[in-house]
Amino acid sequence: MWWWTGTGAHPLGIRPSARYAAPDAGHDRRVDEMPDDEVRSEYTAIRDVPVARARDSWRTLTTAVQGSMSCDFGDRAEFRGALTRTHSRRYQLLRWGSSPIRYRRTGRHIRADGIDSCLLVVPSRGRVALGGDRSPVVLDAGTAALVRMDQPFEVTHSRDCELVVLTMTGHEIARHTGRSADGTPPIDLSTGLGAVVRAVLQSTLAQERLPADHFDAALERLGELTGMVIAGQTGPGHGRLGEIELAVRRYVREHADDPDLNAASAAAALGWSTRQVQLALQRAGTTARELIREERLVRARALLVGPAHRTMSVTEIAHRSGFRSAGTFSTAFRDMFGVSPRSVRGGG
Repeated sequence: MWWWTGTGAHPLGIRPSARYAAPDAGHDRRVDEMPDDEVRSEYTAIRDVPVARARDSWRTLTTAVQGSMSCDFGDRAEFRGALTRTHSRRYQLLRWGSSPIRYRRTGRHIRADGIDSCLLVVPSRGRVALGGDRSPVVLDAGTAALVRMDQPFEVTHSRDCELVVLTMTGHEIARHTGRSADGTPPIDLSTGLGAVVRAVLQSTLAQERLPADHFDAALERLGELTGMVIAGQTGPGHGRLGEIELAVRRYVREHADDPDLNAASAAAALGWSTRQVQLALQRAGTTARELIREERLVRARALLVGPAHRTMSVTEIAHRSGFRSAGTFSTAFRDMFGVSPRSVRGGG
């Protein structure tokens, strides 16, 4: 089973300082240390130990890296599991396989950790059943679905299942798709752009040692491509306003570092009126100001954690991301991610 969790300023619930059970009888642990500008890999396996102890260790391990949830192991007489965590400061890939389990996240878990990210669940082998307050959705290889961490859910996987989960903030979902994760149907990754998403994911996973900035760029691109699949499958809307919305989002993504960017300048560059742009974004539940601010903040976060930009000050990063004032930038950053830019730069 694979879990992919975007990290950054801990908006996704990533716990980079989590410590797992020390290697002992039945526990294998390997950590490949790498320079700060490369990714790090950690491997943990649980096998050939009393079933109660194995379950407790697995529960501790998986909740430490993903978030609060319960694990229902059924009445099986044994349990085996293995997990590999590969991560940079911004993203992590969690790969695990185990005996069948039902993971369940309730309101109690949500209140306990406050994680509000979105999970794109992609089985590569076996079968996954997603449930919760809604009717269960069964996923096989070649399909995917979104799960929100701020809503109750259940994830049950079959024996020998392999699963990829891409974790993004709600802001990223809206930025890439033009809508929230609510009501997104199962996603087809077997053809067209969906097949490209699967190929990019598989290619990224196959790389043993990537520089951190390359690793981050690949996963950022993967999130963007996934958003394009979701937006295309669900449709941006009806008629001309839907086309305008997607064009404006693309333009903002490409020009967010321009401090003079606003609804009027984007409209002029794209050949529409400011009113048309405002209506298209209003219909999608956002405004040009909100869209531009979020894009700039996501860009700034990437610079803060990127090894290639260590020598840049927070003020320089604010200006390069399109903010005129470092104070305005810091306030907006804290509002969106819940921490200050300086704490992200310091790894906290």
